[in-house]
Amino acid sequence: MGEFRNNIAHSVGNYGLRIFHGHEPPQVAYYEDHLSYRCGKNGVMGGDLGRVVFRNITVADNANSGIEFERIHLSPDEIDVCHAIDLVVIGRSNGNPGKSTHGIVAP
Repeated sequence: MGEFRNNIAHSVGNYGLRIFHGHEPPQVAYYEDHLSYRCGKNGVMGGDLGRVVFRNITVADNANSGIEFERIHLSPDEIDVCHAIDLVVIGRSNGNPGKSTHGIVAP
């Protein structure tokens, strides 16, 4: 995958960061230092995820939810590999029209 770091997405039609189904890298993939705000659906959306770590992610004022993960696929010995740390999730901030009722949606 390379590196995913220091990205900003705002006012996009759907997702600030979208990770499609079947993202099961052979090594842990890190998504770091990302900000998504005022997106039309979710700030961060993940389909079927494998070895993925989200670190220092901020989401705010997104329409559906800040972060949503559909499914996580791991073997029993990888139980703590797919996770998120150092998150800031803001549903609606003062003066912004976010309509989110969920901060994090996960299995």
